[in-house]
Amino acid sequence: MAESTGILEMDNAGNAVRRKRTFARATWRHLRAKPLGALGLLVVLLVAAVAIFADIIAPFDYQAQKYDAVRVAPGATHLFGTDEFGRDVFSRVVHGARISLLVGFASVLLGTGAGALLGLISGYFMGYIDSGLQRIIDMWMALPDLILALAIVAALGEQSTQILIIAIAATILPRGVRVIRASTISLRESDYVLSARAIGASDRRVILRHIAPNSMAPFLIIMSSMFGTAILTEAGLSFLGLGIEPPTPSWGGMLTGQAAQFLRTAPWMLIFPGVALSLTVLGFAFAGDALRDILDPRQRGR
Repeated sequence: MAESTGILEMDNAGNAVRRKRTFARATWRHLRAKPLGALGLLVVLLVAAVAIFADIIAPFDYQAQKYDAVRVAPGATHLFGTDEFGRDVFSRVVHGARISLLVGFASVLLGTGAGALLGLISGYFMGYIDSGLQRIIDMWMALPDLILALAIVAALGEQSTQILIIAIAATILPRGVRVIRASTISLRESDYVLSARAIGASDRRVILRHIAPNSMAPFLIIMSSMFGTAILTEAGLSFLGLGIEPPTPSWGGMLTGQAAQFLRTAPWMLIFPGVALSLTVLGFAFAGDALRDILDPRQRGR
C-alpha cells in the first residue's frame, strides 16, 4: 500500500483531515524551524525595499554638499550625521544599497549562469572536454577572488559598473561550474536520462529538458550563497579605489578615502555603512542556508 503524504490537521468538527503538503507550507515550516533563516530573508527583503525606493526614503540628495554642516553628528536632521563634505550619510547609505544589490545581483546572475552552462557541458560530455575545462577551472580557482577581480579591472583599464560586474562575475564562475558539473554527472546516469537516450533523444534535448531543470535546486543554492561574496568583493574593490567612481555612493567606497582619517573624530562616517554592509551579507548568508534546506528533498520531507 502506498504511503500517504500530507499533514494531519483537525477541522472545525474535530475530525482528522490530511492536507496535501505544498511547497508554500514546507517553506513556511522551515522558516519557522529556522529563525535565523527567516531573519536573513527579512533583512534581504528590507534592503531590497530600501534600494528600490531609495529616491523616496533618502531625505537629501546624496551628492549635495553643505560646507556649513561638515561632520555633523547624528541627530534629528541628519540621522546618520554628515561626512567631510557635508553630505548626508543616511542618504548615501540608502543609495549605496541600490549600487550594492545591483552589482551583486547582476554579477551573481552572470557568473553562475555562465558557470552553469559550462558545468552542464563539462559534466554531460565528459572526456577531453571535461578534462581540459576542469584544468582551466583549477588554475582559475587558485587565484584569490579579490586579486583576480583587481587584475581584470586593471587589465580592462576602465572603472564602470559594467566592468565591475564582469570582474566579480569572473570570480564566481568557477564555483558555478563545479557545482552544476557535479549535479550533471549524477543526473546523466539516472534512469529517465538513460530512457531518453534509448528512445533517440538528442543531447540538446536531454540537457535542456531533463538535466537542466533537475539542476535548478543547486543552481539557486549557489546563487544565494554567492550574493554576500559578490557584495563583499564590490566593497573590497571600492575600498581599494577600483570600484564605483565617486560621487556615486557605495558602501565599500564610504569606508575608504578621507573617511578613514576621521575614525576618531567622526566615527559615524564608517560605522553606518559598515553596519549596513555587515547586516546585508549576514542576511544573504542566513537566507541562503534556509533556502538550501528548503530545496533539499531530504530535508523537505522531514
